[in-house]
Amino acid sequence: DFMYGTEAPTPTVTATGLASGDSLVSAELVYSGTTRGGDSYGPSLAIPTQAGSYSVMPRNADVGANTGNYDFRYFGDSFQITPRPLTITVDDTQKVYGSPDPAFTYAITSGSLVEGDVLQDLLVRDPGEDVRPGNLGYRITGDADAGPNYLLTIDDGTLFITPKPISVTVADAEKFYGDEDPAFVVVAQ
Repeated sequence: DFMYGTEAPTPTVTATGLASGDSLVSAELVYSGTTRGGDSYGPSLAIPTQAGSYSVMPRNADVGANTGNYDFRYFGDSFQITPRPLTITVDDTQKVYGSPDPAFTYAITSGSLVEGDVLQDLLVRDPGEDVRPGNLGYRITGDADAGPNYLLTIDDGTLFITPKPISVTVADAEKFYGDEDPAFVVVAQ
């Protein structure tokens, strides 16, 4: 067994019961199985690369000039290509009440993507637009997909909504002695 994205081990093929002086020169290896995504693989001479369950079966054994003197019986084996663990951590962020959500971001904090693979991500948050008391925020989580070759863990982040600052002032006014008080105007910004 080996993990997706790592080099496949070199299979060992042995032949038992050969006459003295004869040795196995070569044998083809045929692979077949099912990927973790549910697709069939093989039969193929190429070693599979996607996470899944596979079998390998030797065929066409060659012991040189004496190959025709043998009635070969082939026995295979099975192996797994295990999914690669990957953890993403969604970053905490904040916004001021009434403003649009900022772009949500994340970082890969454990594991790595295999070169050429892409993490399809969609970060979403719990609904709500109000400031929550007690430093409570809204959960940001991932609906990310790295495909069947990965075991993905998502550590959620939090969106904090802070109060919008408002300045309330009374506009200057004046009056002359003996006049009625003017109407005061309150301005909020």
